[in-house]
Amino acid sequence: MGFKSFIALYLAFLIVFAAAQTLTVKTDKEVYKPGDVVRVEIKGRPKANVGVEIRDPGNRLVFVDQIRLDDKGFGSCLFELSNFSVLGVYTVYVASPGEFAKCEFTVVEKTFENATAFNVVFVLVDSAGNAVRGAYLRVDDREYYSDEGVFSILLDKGEYHIVVLKDGVVVYEGDIVVEASRVYKLELSLYCVKVMVQDFLGRPVEGVEVKLLKEGVEVGSEVTDEAGVAVFRFLKRGVYELEVGDTVVTVNLEDNSVLTVRLKPPWFLWAVVFIVLTVVFYFAIRKLIMKTG
Repeated sequence: MGFKSFIALYLAFLIVFAAAQTLTVKTDKEVYKPGDVVRVEIKGRPKANVGVEIRDPGNRLVFVDQIRLDDKGFGSCLFELSNFSVLGVYTVYVASPGEFAKCEFTVVEKTFENATAFNVVFVLVDSAGNAVRGAYLRVDDREYYSDEGVFSILLDKGEYHIVVLKDGVVVYEGDIVVEASRVYKLELSLYCVKVMVQDFLGRPVEGVEVKLLKEGVEVGSEVTDEAGVAVFRFLKRGVYELEVGDTVVTVNLEDNSVLTVRLKPPWFLWAVVFIVLTVVFYFAIRKLIMKTG
C-alpha cells in the first residue's frame, strides 16, 4: 500500500468514525436561577440507553438518571434546581456504549425586588492570612462555591448564620448582621505546619521529602527547600505524623506550628567511630604493656 493510499484510508476512517459519534446533549437554556427546572435534551442512536449525570460547580454529583431514546434518537429528562442550589457553572455528562458528550449551564443569583438588598463579600483565609480556595459557604440555607475563596452575595437586611465547609468538614461557623454593604474576612480553623529539617550536626538539609500522615494515611508530601524548610498549609485540627526518612514525629495540631526535625547520623558514622575508638584503645593498651614490660 502506497503512502497516498494509506492517508486516504486513514481519512476515510476518521470520517466514518466521526459520523458514528451521534450522541449530543444540550439544555433548553444556558442560564437558570435557583428553583428553575433544567430540561436536558439528548440526541443519539435510536432506542439507545443513555446515562445522564449532572455535577455542580464543586464537582459534586447532584443528579443521575438513565433514559432510553425514542425511535428517532431523541430523549430528555428534567432536573429541578432547589431554592438553595449552589451558584456557578454545572456540567451535564451523557454516555451510551461507545459514545460520550457533555454541556454546561449556569445558575445565577435570583434578582432581589427589595431595594434593601446589600452586596456582601466574604473572603476566606486561614489563620496565617492565606486565601482558602475550593470551599463551600452556607448563608442560612443557601449554599455557594468558590474556586478563589471570595464570595460576592446580595443579602437583605437582617441576621444570617454562616457556615464554611472545606473537604466536607465545617471549618467556620458564626452569625452576622447585615445592615449595609461590606466585606467580611472569615478566618477559618485551618492551620500551617512549618518543618525545618536538619542533619545530625544541626545544618539545614535541602531536597528531603517530608510526608504528612493522619491515622496512617498520607495526606501530603513536600520537599525541603535550600533552607531545609517544608510547609504544609490548610490543615484542620487533629493529630498528625510527620515522616522524614526513618524519623517519625507526632504533631497535635491546635495552632500554626514550627517544628525542627533532626535526622539521625548515617549508620556508617557509628562504624567509623567504633573503628577509631578501637584503634585508640589498642595503642593505649599496647603503650601500657610496653611500659610495664
